[in-house]
Amino acid sequence: MAATIGRNMPRDHFDLYKVISYNHPIDLDLVKKKCELSGDEYNILKMFNKAKTLKNRWDKDLAPLVRETITFQEVMQILAKYFKLKEHKDFAKMLKKAHDPTKKYKLKPKDAKQALKKNKRMGVVLKI
Repeated sequence: MAATIGRNMPRDHFDLYKVISYNHPIDLDLVKKKCELSGDEYNILKMFNKAKTLKNRWDKDLAPLVRETITFQEVMQILAKYFKLKEHKDFAKMLKKAHDPTKKYKLKPKDAKQALKKNKRMGVVLKI
């Protein structure tokens, strides 16, 4: 998973998909340590960066080597669902609004508590 975050190569995504499909547990604490050691920020959103480039690499480099008939879109949808991509995106948007220099958006105490709960549940490290 750390390689998927850091390198963002199709093979890493496929390997992670296989780990998930075999119901192997993923130790997020270990992933965070691996990311730190490699100089990458632990951030689920990074696994989904540059999707167009990743798709092109998938078609060119990986698809001819894989026996399994699974598409890039299917793998990415499975990873997005497993890692709760939508929640991570929503959380990132909320943080961005909370740190808006124009101060048009104010984070209410209730929302802040909810954000901290989500933060713990998603394993996000806040850098404020």
